[in-house]
Amino acid sequence: MGVAILLMVLGALFYTLRFIWRKATEKALSHKVKNKLGALEEEKLYAHVMDELDDGVLRKGLWGKALAKSNGSESQAKSKYLELRVESLKDEAQFQIKTPTVEATHCIEEKKEESKEKKTSIWGVIGSIWGFVEKVVFAGAFLIFLWLLFVGVIDSFS
Repeated sequence: MGVAILLMVLGALFYTLRFIWRKATEKALSHKVKNKLGALEEEKLYAHVMDELDDGVLRKGLWGKALAKSNGSESQAKSKYLELRVESLKDEAQFQIKTPTVEATHCIEEKKEESKEKKTSIWGVIGSIWGFVEKVVFAGAFLIFLWLLFVGVIDSFS
């Protein structure tokens, strides 16, 4: 009986560590992609602000704030204005992301269709079956562990 409990504990530990490892690697990969996209987007925002400055487009409120933060120095104010304007563009983009656009809903529909196609392919079906088998095995092992624990507790009272 002690061997069975040990096997159940090791099985539960294995599946728990595997779950944690999967989540950690998924999070790390998504974080790397997000950082790379963020750097590219930020570079484009700085280029956009530089184009605005070249065209003479200047937001007076932000320019005033930049001058105030740079103690009236024009060269420092220009640098500060770039930072403030990029931040304001990021804020505007975040606000626009919260309201779905036609392109966003179209993209979501395409992802759903791709997901359906993936599930109907042979590898998608095999992956779904394998995921189901993993869950059943883990649940069964956990229930057996609880049953053995319960039987062991009852036997200890006898």
